[in-house]
Amino acid sequence: MTTIGAGAFYQCKNLTSVTLPNGLTKIEAAAFHRCENLKTVTLPNSLATIGGSAFQECTSLTSLTIPGSVSMIEEYAFQDCRSLASITVDKDNKVYDSRNNCNALIETATDSLIIGCENTVIPDGVKIIGEYAFFGCKGLTSVVIPSSVVRIEDKAFDCCEGIKTIVIPSSVTTIGDDAFSGISRKADVYNYSEVPQTIKYAFGKTLHVIKGKKDAYAQAEGWKRFKTIIDDLEPKDPTSVSEITHEDNKDVKIYTLDGRATNGNNLKKGVYIKNGKKFLPIKN
Repeated sequence: MTTIGAGAFYQCKNLTSVTLPNGLTKIEAAAFHRCENLKTVTLPNSLATIGGSAFQECTSLTSLTIPGSVSMIEEYAFQDCRSLASITVDKDNKVYDSRNNCNALIETATDSLIIGCENTVIPDGVKIIGEYAFFGCKGLTSVVIPSSVVRIEDKAFDCCEGIKTIVIPSSVTTIGDDAFSGISRKADVYNYSEVPQTIKYAFGKTLHVIKGKKDAYAQAEGWKRFKTIIDDLEPKDPTSVSEITHEDNKDVKIYTLDGRATNGNNLKKGVYIKNGKKFLPIKN
C-alpha cells in the first residue's frame, strides 16, 4: 500500500490508534478528518506527503512526530488538533524542523511556524507564525513572540481561550484577521511596537504600550477598543524566552513582564523575567 485515499477514515469515531505501514508515501486530503477519538498516530519513514485536512479536527491527538521523509504538509493538515502536547520532527528532515526542542513544526526555508501546541516555546529565528498555527489550543496560557517574528497570520491563535498574557515585539508589523480572536477577555497584551499595527478588533482586556504611545493606540482602529491602555513599557523588546525551569525560585529576584518585582514562591502560570531573561516556571 502506497496511498491512503481522500476521506478514507473520515469521521471514524471508533478509531483510537493508527500505525501506518512502511511503503506508504501519501496520505490524501481529509483521510482522517474528524477522527475525534484518535489519540496516537505512527507515521512511517517512507511517507512523503500529508494532504490537506488529513488529520484536521483530530481533537484527541496528543503527540505528533514527523519523519525525515516528509517533504510536503498541505494546509490545515493538523488544524484544530487541540490536545497536542508534543511535536517533534526527525533531525534528518530537509524541509521541516522542530529546532531547539520547541515543540512546534517549522517550515525551514521560510522560518514559518505552521503547527504549535500548548507546550510550544516559539524559538528565535522564526519569522512567520502561520495561519491557524495554534488554533483551538486551549491549554496555551502565555504567548511570547520573539523579536525575529515580522508577521502573525490570520487566526494564528484563534479560539485559544486560556491565553492570559501576550507579548508582541516591535518587529511584528502585520497581525492578520482574527489572529487572537476568542482568547480570554481578561488577557494582558504587551505591545512593543511604536507604530500600532493594523487590526480590526481588540483582544484581551488591558493593553500595555511604550511610554508616550498611549494616544497613538487610543486613536488606532482596533486597539482603541481595549478597555484599558497603559503606557508603561520601555522602548526595548524584552529578551526571548530562554528556559523552562523546574528549579526553586526562592531568594531569586523575579519580575513580571511589566517590570514589577514579585515573590518567587508559588508563581502563577505565565512568563517572568529572571537574570535578564524570560522564563516559564514549571512546578515539579
